[in-house]
This record gives sequence, C-alpha cells and structure tokens, in this order.
Amino acid sequence: MAELQCICFHSNSDNFEDYLHLLPKFEKLTTLNFCQSQVGDPFLKAVGTCCPNLRALDVSGCISVTDVGIESLCVSYDDEGRERARPPCEFLHKLIFHKSGVTKKGIQMALKKLPALKICSGATAQLISEIRQTVAPDKTYALIALSVTPDSTLYKNGNLAEALSICPFITKVDIFVKVAIDPNLRQLYDSTAGFTDVELLSLTALKNLSILIIAAKTHRLGTAPISFGGGVEPVLKVIGKSIHTLVLCGISGVNVELIAKHCDSLRSLNLRWERIRRAHSNAPEETHGARKRLQMQNQIIFRELEKLHLLGPVPSEYLRFLLSSPSLEVVHISDCSTVTDDLLEKVTECHDFVHLKYLVLTKCSKVSGRGVDYFMQDSNPIFYLDLKGCSLSSNDVDILKQKAIDKHWQLRVVSDSDVIS
Repeated sequence: MAELQCICFHSNSDNFEDYLHLLPKFEKLTTLNFCQSQVGDPFLKAVGTCCPNLRALDVSGCISVTDVGIESLCVSYDDEGRERARPPCEFLHKLIFHKSGVTKKGIQMALKKLPALKICSGATAQLISEIRQTVAPDKTYALIALSVTPDSTLYKNGNLAEALSICPFITKVDIFVKVAIDPNLRQLYDSTAGFTDVELLSLTALKNLSILIIAAKTHRLGTAPISFGGGVEPVLKVIGKSIHTLVLCGISGVNVELIAKHCDSLRSLNLRWERIRRAHSNAPEETHGARKRLQMQNQIIFRELEKLHLLGPVPSEYLRFLLSSPSLEVVHISDCSTVTDDLLEKVTECHDFVHLKYLVLTKCSKVSGRGVDYFMQDSNPIFYLDLKGCSLSSNDVDILKQKAIDKHWQLRVVSDSDVIS
C-alpha cells in the first residue's frame, strides 16, 4: 500500500474526512484526483503534510476547497511560526481547481510559492501580469499553459506581453475574447474587451508554442476584435512551424491557404466558420485565382493533419482542400451547408482516406446516403460513423449496416433514428 502512487475518488464517495488518517500510509503518492467531490480544506491540509512527492492534484468542482486549502500546499511553518523556505508540495507541477472556492488570492499564492508548477487553473495573462509587478525583474515561472479569458480582472493593453516575459516556457495558449454590444451600439463592460490584434502579436516571442486556441465572440452588431489578417496570420508566419494544434473560432477572414503555408506540421485543426455579416465582414472572396491556387497546392500541404473539425458554412473549395489531407484519421463537420454529395464524390475520387477512423457529419443537410457511400470502401478503416442531421432515410442506414455486415467491417453507425450497429 505504501507504494501506491495514484488515487482517484468518484463524486459520490463517502465523507473524505473519514480517510484523513490513511494519507500518511501513502507517502509516495504522486497523483490525486478528487474532482467533483466533497473534499475541503482539511483534506488539502493533510495532503500538504503527508504527500511530499505529489506531482498532480485535481480538485475541480470542489466548492469546499478555498484559498486556505491552497495555502496548505504552498506554505508550512516551523515550531517558532516562521515560514519554511521549501513549500510542502514543492514538486507539484499540475494543480487544477476550476469551479472551486479558490479566488484570485489563492491562484497568485500557488504561482508564487510552487516553483515546479507548470499547469495551474486560473493562470490568466491578466493575473500573471499583476504578479510581474511584485517580483524581481529576472524572476521566471515554469508555467507551460496560459490563458486570456473573461474573469474578474480587466484585461489591459500589454498584459499578455508582460505575462510572457516571466513565463518563457509556454507551449499552450488559450484565448477567449468576448465583446458585448447592445442594439444601440453601446459597448458593454467586458473584462477582455481590450484584447485586439496588436495584443496577439506578442505571441511571436514563443518559439515552442504547440497549441494555440483563439475564440472571439461578439454581439450580432459587433465587429470581431481579432482578425485573421491583422493578428492571427502574422503570428503564424513567425511561429507556425511549431504549432501542431490550432483552433480558430469567430475569427474573421480566415485563409486556409496561409494556415497551410505557415503550419506545415499541423496535426489538428479546428475552424468555426462564421456566417458572413456583410456590414462587418472582411472575409476574402473566393476568386478564380484563389480556387486555382488551392487546386495546384492540393497535393503538397497539410500532409501531417490527422484531426479536422469544421463548423459552419466552410467555402466548398476550402472543404476540398482540407479533405484532401492524406493523413486524416478524424473528420468532424457540423452545421455545414456547403458539404454535398457531389463534393464528397470529388474528394473521394482523388483521396482514399486510408487512415480515416472517425467520420462525423452532423447537421449537414445536403449529404445523403449517396455521399456517405463514397467512403464505404474496403480501403477505409472507418469504425465510427455519425450522421445525425443529414438527409439519410432509415433505408439508407439499413443499407450501410448491411454492407458493413457483408464485408465484416467493425462499423458503428449513429443516425437520427438512433440505429446503432
């Protein structure tokens, strides 16, 4: 029992305080997962005392965990009441506590006191920028993940750059900018309203960034605070080669060609294509020249792309371009009026999809049984097919099921009628 390294409790577990006396028996514990449970500060105090080798702790959803509990992991005192130089959990590198009772004070304490911390809930650019004002100029932190999200701290110009200056090891950045504007065009308060394309350019300092997630949400009459041409593309031009996961939602003017040009090692791409709002859109038109360039480059780009998630009316030429990626294993297209049977026929004529395992086409009303059947070839290893919201009849689904049986395929089909094989 003393050799046990990982413990996970379910949300319906008994009173955790009853287990406090057992913790000293698990001195080699490295991972504790109490998410969505009833643990509170007394249990974290015991963890700080009994688990000196702890590497990862998850107390997300634990509303009884507060700043007091976090302090137990970060600070201990000698018999004379003096703070010890080394924190109780000095090796802790992952601390997750979102939707708990931990406040800004607790987050800052964890970041300041735990030197090995790489992943920490609430580690926003706004908060870390505040920390920077109180530490030595040469102080750096081990964090590898950073976010810009709406919270209680107002985003100010330069916050991201300041945060990155003391967090040089960042490999993942998650940005969610929300700007609310009422029907009278009066801008409402929002903590991320100050984040624009200029702020995004500070990401060019991150030479090892591998995961970039950017989402922007505006009122129907608002103008997107982040654009592809003014912010995203200049960043990708500098550091795109290191990025293997890219998510862009609500970004105007997305150019798939330029993503492929700058991110030749991309393995996962998630694009949410906004329906064009003519008054504010700066999305490029699909000219004959653009279509010709896409066709010419069809065979040489996105060679390593494995996962493709698309939402919204993606231009048909971009669809062909993206679906021609030879390494695709997962394709998820939703609410897309531009994917049709004819388009799928053309794509499958030039691409065998020999690696495709998951094909999800939901709310694609112009896809029928004919379009799906183009993927039903012996060379395709597909074993999961989700067709909810497409134009397939129950007979179409029955035909797919029977074909899978006849050919001894391990294929699961999910449709509106909940027919599963």
